[in-house]
Amino acid sequence: MKEELSLINWTSVLKGSVDECLERFKSVLLKLRDKFVPASVVKSKGKVPWMSYKAAKLVRKKHRWLSRSTRRIIGFVKGHRE
Repeated sequence: MKEELSLINWTSVLKGSVDECLERFKSVLLKLRDKFVPASVVKSKGKVPWMSYKAAKLVRKKHRWLSRSTRRIIGFVKGHRE
């Protein structure tokens, strides 16, 4: 990126009124950002700041039990239909 910045003709970019210079400067910076800054998606790990570790652990345990019981109920219903 440093090399790319050194290749820019800053005299032509910063020529004219202040508003024109600002627009051209922003344009240059945005092009460089698009070229050199990697775009990535930030994924949440599900950790919420207002919940303690112990409470989060209990919620996960509850979800596991609900999932297991739902699978058992579905299996029970399927077994009695036949």
